[in-house]
Amino acid sequence: MKVIYNDGHVAECPEDEELHVIRHTAAHVLAQAVKRLYPEVKLAIGPSIDNGFYYDFDAPFSFTQEHLDALEAEMRKICKEKLKLERFELPREKIVKENLPIKPFVLSREEAVKLMEERGEKYKVEHIGDLPEDAVLSFYQQGEYIDMCVGPHLTYTKALKAF
Repeated sequence: MKVIYNDGHVAECPEDEELHVIRHTAAHVLAQAVKRLYPEVKLAIGPSIDNGFYYDFDAPFSFTQEHLDALEAEMRKICKEKLKLERFELPREKIVKENLPIKPFVLSREEAVKLMEERGEKYKVEHIGDLPEDAVLSFYQQGEYIDMCVGPHLTYTKALKAF
């Protein structure tokens, strides 16, 4: 299984890390589905954990079974889009594109804060402030969805076989 790392290189994933990478990518797909269907929802963190994955959301409503059903359907749609992970260079103006590949990139602290503020992601701005000054602030872009993340991720969303 190939994965892409935050420096842009693609490599075979060590077998003992495969499930973690699959779950981590699934968390990003979930967050992208939430932002597509409920753009007012704010994102916090979304890691892979021992028995799955999760994403913390700040929503002006409580998620119901109807919301979850809609999110699962949107996740299936995103996976069928076969979004490719690719590396690209800045300038930051090139971050948001019309197509839907997933791309890793690194920003300065100032650019990272500006990007997250522009996207209304106050929890991401707070998280950046909690990181050491010398922290590398890497991001992955998946179509219109951008998240601060250390990766790695699958090279294509279609590899998420559950969706």
